[in-house]
Amino acid sequence: MAVPQPALPTTAPSKASRARESGPSSGPSRPASAMAGAALTDAFADTHATGSGAGGLSHTIKYGGAAALVVVAILAFVLLGGGAGETPTVDDTPAPPDVTAGNLSVQGADSTPAGTAESPAGSPAEPEPAPSASVPSPVADVPPQAPPQRPSEMSAQDRRLDDLFADAERLRDGGDLRSAIERIEAGVKMRAGDTRFGNLAAAIRQDAERRATAARGQAQGIGPPATSLASFLDAENVLAQARQQASAVESAQLFLTAEARFGTATTDGRRAAEDLRRQQEQDAARQRDADRQNSQQVVVDTRQADESAIRQVVDRYRQGYNSLDVDAVVRVFPSVNAPALRKAFAGYASQSMTLGAITVALDGSGATVRAQMVHAVQPRSGSRQESRTAITLTLRKNGNTWIITDRR
Repeated sequence: MAVPQPALPTTAPSKASRARESGPSSGPSRPASAMAGAALTDAFADTHATGSGAGGLSHTIKYGGAAALVVVAILAFVLLGGGAGETPTVDDTPAPPDVTAGNLSVQGADSTPAGTAESPAGSPAEPEPAPSASVPSPVADVPPQAPPQRPSEMSAQDRRLDDLFADAERLRDGGDLRSAIERIEAGVKMRAGDTRFGNLAAAIRQDAERRATAARGQAQGIGPPATSLASFLDAENVLAQARQQASAVESAQLFLTAEARFGTATTDGRRAAEDLRRQQEQDAARQRDADRQNSQQVVVDTRQADESAIRQVVDRYRQGYNSLDVDAVVRVFPSVNAPALRKAFAGYASQSMTLGAITVALDGSGATVRAQMVHAVQPRSGSRQESRTAITLTLRKNGNTWIITDRR
């Protein structure tokens, strides 16, 4: 006899069935962990709806243990950071049932499965961990850097230092090294550690040394009129001190002092050399004048001596005629016709020769004498005879002696 089977109650479709029939949701996507929890809830609901009596309870227990393991794995995955990269979304579906390992319970069920312990009353359900947000990596604690100062934010001291440095460079380019050093000293006094001024001072020291060396060479070029001066010797000592000085500023100042003193020696030496040159020229001119005067005096003296000697020769010639001495005439007039002269003198009782207006013209080793002669003769027989005539005697210097060579 067949036992009639009780009719199975018709159950409403589960949420999973409705989801499969309605297709994918058009709402925002949910994280994988939330979707897994929703699916598990639906599965429990289906099981609870279809299972009744001992068969339904066995199905519940059978699938409950497996579901618990899945949930534990999902929670471990989430807690260990598995959902860190997922974007959190708002889920409007009902929260999944409270599930713990070894104890599975579905809220709303009328019976508790055998062999399981009911959760203590008042024990809150373990909430689903919220998706972890991306945490930025730690950054090293670096002190903030101050932004570069704009020109308007520069301090008054910085602007003053910049002006001093610019003035020092401009003065150096213009050759005013002393004023440039003054600007450097002012800058160093304001800020000792500013290397710009130290570098510029070293460059100016080299400039000053070159200038001092050049000034020394100019003084040496003049010679003793400059190098024998006290200013030159003093400059040499200052130059040696400058080369031994360690401070660039003090060394540059000493080089400039040496340059100035070498310049003084050069100026004074040139003046002394010019004075010496003029003195030497004047001495030479005086010596030339003296030599010329001496030479002229010698010429005058020689002319006078020669003229005097010539006049003496002419006078001896006259005396030889007056004394009727042929030998005396021959001594001053060697080329005279001595025999004819002897014959003429033999016929005279006396004879007188007078020479007036005598002029002597010298021409090197020769001379010409012109005179007015008055010749008076007293023959041995007869009357006295007198004549006036102009005569010209030609003389020649023979060694230191003048002689008559011709009479016209």
